[in-house]
Amino acid sequence: MSLFRKLAVLGVAAEAARRYAQKNPEKARELTDKAAAFADQRTKGKYHGQIESVKRSLAGLGGYAPPVPPVTAQAEVTDADSDRPTPYKRP
Repeated sequence: MSLFRKLAVLGVAAEAARRYAQKNPEKARELTDKAAAFADQRTKGKYHGQIESVKRSLAGLGGYAPPVPPVTAQAEVTDADSDRPTPYKRP
């Protein structure tokens, strides 16, 4: 099979997968999570960042949003922090 024909078949399959993901967002998210967990397990976490990035990209292409990560607490600025020397003048 020629390279052009293989690419055409791959394009058709990708379009079918995209349509399925848009019609069944929960199932697509579930399958994406399973595939990502499998890949992360097999690579022993070495490519975790790249796998998460692909997961987010697939969510955008499929039309479903990935689960929102939990919000982490932010550090509070206190008056004790204002005693530190700074090169800028404070009003």
